[in-house]
Amino acid sequence: MQQVFRVVSLTFRVLALLLVLGKAEHQLLRERPDLAKVFQGFRSSVALFDVDQDGDLDCVSAVQEDYDESVPSVTYVWILKGVNGHEAKNISYYVRRGDAPDEFLFKDKNDEKPLQTGRCIYSDYKNCVLIELPQYSSNSSVQAFGTLFFTSQDIHNMHSCELP
Repeated sequence: MQQVFRVVSLTFRVLALLLVLGKAEHQLLRERPDLAKVFQGFRSSVALFDVDQDGDLDCVSAVQEDYDESVPSVTYVWILKGVNGHEAKNISYYVRRGDAPDEFLFKDKNDEKPLQTGRCIYSDYKNCVLIELPQYSSNSSVQAFGTLFFTSQDIHNMHSCELP
């Protein structure tokens, strides 16, 4: 019985070693998103994140303004609904391409703080974009950002985030 246990134990160790040393055959290689195409593809969108840090995801609508193809740069107006006692407001963010292909710089247009750096992780240029923003707080209604998912799908009612 002890010999059977040793054989089984040795077999599991060999299999574990193969798994550790093995290389994945199907690695997804993604192109870095072209921010000019992202800006062109997202005239309006919705995002879900925790605006007021209460643990619930909140809906934010965004509308594009002032697209400049030569830079490329854009202004997005984020429409924040009043949640949990916070005042509803619109915030205009200036966004332009950064130094790296997947990097962008952004700031609240009504704030004197310097540009912050974000990263575009993925986009299909028509339906979704996944971006990563650092913690950034130019006003009390936007406490912190993390990874944001935007969609440009046809939206019947952007202010209540009711998707078709």
